[in-house]
Amino acid sequence: MRFSEDVDVLDLQQSSQLFRSTANIVAQLRESTLRTEVVFARTLKARIASLQAAHTREGFALANVLYRLDGAGRIEDVTQLRLQFEKEVKATRGLPKPLRAKLDDFRSRKADSIDPDPQDLFSLRMRLVNENEGLLRFHNELQKQSIALVLAARQQSSYFTLHYRKRCKRLSVSRIAINSGCSLYSPAA
Repeated sequence: MRFSEDVDVLDLQQSSQLFRSTANIVAQLRESTLRTEVVFARTLKARIASLQAAHTREGFALANVLYRLDGAGRIEDVTQLRLQFEKEVKATRGLPKPLRAKLDDFRSRKADSIDPDPQDLFSLRMRLVNENEGLLRFHNELQKQSIALVLAARQQSSYFTLHYRKRCKRLSVSRIAINSGCSLYSPAA
């Protein structure tokens, strides 16, 4: 093998390893995202139900903000909904005391999108938005890596095909020479 052929083999191996590593990261991130989605959906459903159970105009208004949170796909949207929710919580007076205390406790917590409190729907949603953006970036990276892997494999395949054809040609030339030599030296019958 020539030096460039060795480099091509190493390139193929490196591309393959990089692809496997990235795919592993994506699988782990997706697993984390699925867990966060389950916690978010469960908490959202319970919070909306408790707000609606109050049967007040304020409770329904707050539940409406949470319904919209479920579809928020950008950090800016989540932040805006958080501010709206906090503003409406401050203005509420007609909610039952236990629900009111729970909402006041929620307002006092600091938002954290890295390691969110499972009761903080807005931080959970921010985490989901961030993880989905990360998954999209990794998806694009996997596409690039798969293209590089295919190109490296094609290059190797082309080399091996060319090498095989050259060997076959040499072999057929050798056979022709051997057969010609045999017919020249074969005894006449």
